[in-house]
Amino acid sequence: AYWSLLVGNQATKRLRDDLALWSLLRQLPMRYREVVGAELTRAWVEGSLVVWFGLALGLAILAGVQAVSAAVAAPIQTNQLFFQPSGWLILFLLAPVVVALAILGAAIDVLRQAKSSNLLAGNAPQPGALSLVLGALAGLISIGLALGLAAFNVWLALLAPVAGALIARLYWGLATQRYGGIK
Repeated sequence: AYWSLLVGNQATKRLRDDLALWSLLRQLPMRYREVVGAELTRAWVEGSLVVWFGLALGLAILAGVQAVSAAVAAPIQTNQLFFQPSGWLILFLLAPVVVALAILGAAIDVLRQAKSSNLLAGNAPQPGALSLVLGALAGLISIGLALGLAAFNVWLALLAPVAGALIARLYWGLATQRYGGIK
């Protein structure tokens, strides 16, 4: 949950900086989707790369631990989802979805709080509790779905990134709608 708040806060910094220049931003010949997308895409790519790096490091450490345990003749049981190669594939696919959910949750919260009169004064809102709830809840649903489906079949867990992407698409629509509705 705390990670979601940190990611959302950092990811919406450019959006908040642009909203603080509201009088200029509204004059640009850009559609709502273009503005929101331009401000959040870079943060999404950077966040996904950082999470992928962390997952790759974790995989390398886990492989080393398993190699040492096999050499000592006390192998680690590998029947859990994230100790299998297919589980790591699911995590690598789920990572950008969870990052997008955290970022879009924060963007929805910032745009929900934005009022034209405050933006004209140069005051853009900060992400609040709603960003934490939206980002963490959707991320936990995606991860929980992956774990739950993996109990039946590991390959069924591939539906979790798809479900997370559908939630992210819903969040995207809400964020662009809120941007267009700033009054």
